[in-house]
Amino acid sequence: PKYTWEESEGGIEVDVSIPAVKKTDLDVFLTECYLKVNYPPYLLHVDLHGEVDDSHSAALVRPDGVTFRLVKKHTGFWGKLVIEGDKRTIAERREKSVEEYR
Repeated sequence: PKYTWEESEGGIEVDVSIPAVKKTDLDVFLTECYLKVNYPPYLLHVDLHGEVDDSHSAALVRPDGVTFRLVKKHTGFWGKLVIEGDKRTIAERREKSVEEYR
């Protein structure tokens, strides 16, 4: 799905567009460095550039999508939403955050 994002020093807002979304069919998952939205056939994976406080962040389901309000762990501007680098390192970072979430 398409998404837009904005940031401040303390937070990130991500708007994901999904037409006619129903809460019952929506799967949203967030860790300190990973965000996932699954609403078949729409699937969005985002490996975040920095870390967020997943316990103080929120997702708001709208009729046309989902808005994430993420609280950064460390204040400052990221300049980009998605981390860049070695795919293996990014995957390991994601897997570690998912394990810590569980």
